[in-house]
Amino acid sequence: MILKQKDLATFREELYKKQGAKCDILDIPLDPDKRVLDHIHSEHKYYTETGYIRGVIHRDINVLLGKIENQWNRTSKDLKEKFELDEVLILIAHYIKKHKNKKEKIIHPREYKEPKIMKSKYNKLKKLFLEKYPNKKFPEFPKSGKLTKPLEKISAEKKVTAIANIIPRIPKKFPFLEVSGDDKPLRANIKSTPEIKYNSAAKLDVIT
Repeated sequence: MILKQKDLATFREELYKKQGAKCDILDIPLDPDKRVLDHIHSEHKYYTETGYIRGVIHRDINVLLGKIENQWNRTSKDLKEKFELDEVLILIAHYIKKHKNKKEKIIHPREYKEPKIMKSKYNKLKKLFLEKYPNKKFPEFPKSGKLTKPLEKISAEKKVTAIANIIPRIPKKFPFLEVSGDDKPLRANIKSTPEIKYNSAAKLDVIT
């Protein structure tokens, strides 16, 4: 069946209702203003057939899916001969989940940023220190702005603590990968989780 342009909106509406007004990927309620009718583009040659409609999904997920499929187009032939795109995505999901829960975490040198101290925080710490030890010398403010070991030690002694303003928890529901054995992630089942609440931490500040 080839859908005509004039019937596109009606078809999308019917499919949207058939899906229970939910995104066909995220399985969450989908705002009518954010829905799009997803289809396989003709340039994605790795699919057996192209052009056919898949489902009504969230527009942001549609953009993400398009980027993934476009990138797969540019992937080496050697890799595409060994795996299908959906298999690779399952393996990627398994990989992300495995390392997310990894206990031992080693930071890449490119991602490490040395702790720094702001001048205002330095002045506050200096004031607290000299109030208690008026005859002792307080370390000079580092020109680099980096938190030196002497300042770090004083900070710990004065119990200067970093706190986070917590953003209220927002309920969300996302599909997740239930892996039946780490050795066989391709056999994993995609299921829907019950409602999950996420916590985010905002700007850090220093208090005493």
